[in-house]
Amino acid sequence: YVTILSLARDAAARLPDGVGTRADLCALMKESQYIVDKVSDAELSHIISSALDRMHSENDAPVKFDVKHRLWMYLHKDRPLDDKRWTEHLKEADVVVVRKESENLTGYPGGAIQNIRCLDVEFPNPEDL
Repeated sequence: YVTILSLARDAAARLPDGVGTRADLCALMKESQYIVDKVSDAELSHIISSALDRMHSENDAPVKFDVKHRLWMYLHKDRPLDDKRWTEHLKEADVVVVRKESENLTGYPGGAIQNIRCLDVEFPNPEDL
C-alpha cells in the first residue's frame, strides 16, 4: 500500500543532507506519481504537516523538528538496510517482501532503484512448522 505517511517519509528521506523545511518536503512530495496535479499548495502543506506530526511521535521516529532553525531532519539517513530497527516493529501478521539479488527493479514506477543491499534470509522448511 502507498499511504500519505509513506510518501511523506520518502520525501523526508530525499531531503538534501536529510534537512529541510516543510516547503522543501512539499516540493519533494509533489514529485510523487501518487499526488494529483490539482492539489493546492495549502492542501499539500496541511497533509505533510499532519504526516510529520505523526511520524515524529513514533517510537523510532524517522524525523525530528529543530525548533530553533525551523527545520525538519531525517534521522534514518545513515542507517544501513540490514539494521534490525527497520523490522523490529513488525508483527507476525505483517508481510515482508524479500527481493532476490538477481531481480531487476527497473520496471517499477519511478524508474530504477539503485544501491540496494539484500539481506540473506533463510526461510524455515514448511514441514518443520
